Amino acid sequence: MRHGGTAAFLPVLLALFLLAGCTTSEPPAPSNGSQPVVVRPVVVAVVDSGINPYHEAFRSHEFDNGTVARMIGVPVTEVNLSQTGSFGDRIEADQGMWSSLKPGQLYHFAGTRVVAISMLNTTKGSFILDDSSSHGTATAGVVAKIAQSSLIVAIQGSGGLCTTSCLIDPSLPNGVAWAAHQPWIDVISISFGNPGNPPDDPSLHPEMQTYLDGTRLAASEGKLVVAAAGNDPSPTMQSYTCGPPWIICIGGFEPSTNGTSADSSHGVDFISNVTAFAPTATSTENYTWRSGTSFSTPTAAGAFAEGLAQLREAGFCRALSPDCAHQMREAANASAIRFGPTDFNPTGEPEESPVLGKVFVVTVPIVGGAAQQGWGVVGPAFVPAFVKAVEGRVQPAQDSTSSYQAQYQSIRESNWK
Repeated sequence: MRHGGTAAFLPVLLALFLLAGCTTSEPPAPSNGSQPVVVRPVVVAVVDSGINPYHEAFRSHEFDNGTVARMIGVPVTEVNLSQTGSFGDRIEADQGMWSSLKPGQLYHFAGTRVVAISMLNTTKGSFILDDSSSHGTATAGVVAKIAQSSLIVAIQGSGGLCTTSCLIDPSLPNGVAWAAHQPWIDVISISFGNPGNPPDDPSLHPEMQTYLDGTRLAASEGKLVVAAAGNDPSPTMQSYTCGPPWIICIGGFEPSTNGTSADSSHGVDFISNVTAFAPTATSTENYTWRSGTSFSTPTAAGAFAEGLAQLREAGFCRALSPDCAHQMREAANASAIRFGPTDFNPTGEPEESPVLGKVFVVTVPIVGGAAQQGWGVVGPAFVPAFVKAVEGRVQPAQDSTSSYQAQYQSIRESNWK
């Protein structure tokens, strides 16, 4: 199975332990009195391998003491994490808590901005806690760094080989479908898919239909569904994870060279940073370089979430709606940063990690315009123009990019009726 990043999921979930200390917060009854307007934080769902909630990247007390339940209107069990010692020390101290968690139940980790739920269909292992790939922790960490006021929902699925007639473990599409049915989730970030973007048939692999139904529902209700194009030079239009027209498909861009990743799949809506310095699953403060469209995707999702947070503060898009989502898509098309062949810097290198050095990614200049970059680059730098475009309802320019993307979208709509 191909994940958007270069590190594949490992189906190894540590079988961990036993404690207590859980409290369930129920949403309060509505008040009839007048209340000041409270702007709801943007909620980003990351469907991946789980999360390490001990990591400093997710620390926040903004959502403690039942705040999450009041905000989203559903019961959430709040659990406490040990605050001292190494990652291993904290895991050991919290053995009982980890062993008490159940799949299909929503938890908030006090002292963090992480809400989590596991879709794993197993009686063994540790629910929610990330596996040794660190994939889920890394993708969630990328979102957290960009959208710093957001609430992150880590939806855990398995990246292991299927044991039944499937190509992608059903827990991942089930996680997408669950997110689609939550009216309080605004953005869904998806960094999994099949290597080579092959066509598929739901009669052979039912998880395909679950994914298509879930993403279509999410988009129809105004959620932004953002998915990884993949890390091989194949087209995306026939792939059900990124090809449908209601999905925002993200390819790879390397900002140090202003070029596209040579091995990223093509046929995309936007491109975004293909390298990221991201948190790890087995520490409380360590980071490592990662690469692949797995990390382009949460970069784009984080940028959309940060833009939406600023819009809500200004009075725009406070309620999830198809109209608001349409405005944001039009604004993103108009605001994405476009690059050409003269912008390419072949000697550019990503920032250096003191431990791992530089991540090496082969990049090529953008000579094909929209065929390589879609509407252009989305990331932190695009947020100010994106916000202004939504506020002013800016229409995309009628140029070669819009003409190409219109044809591309038409093919997608024909393929995925």
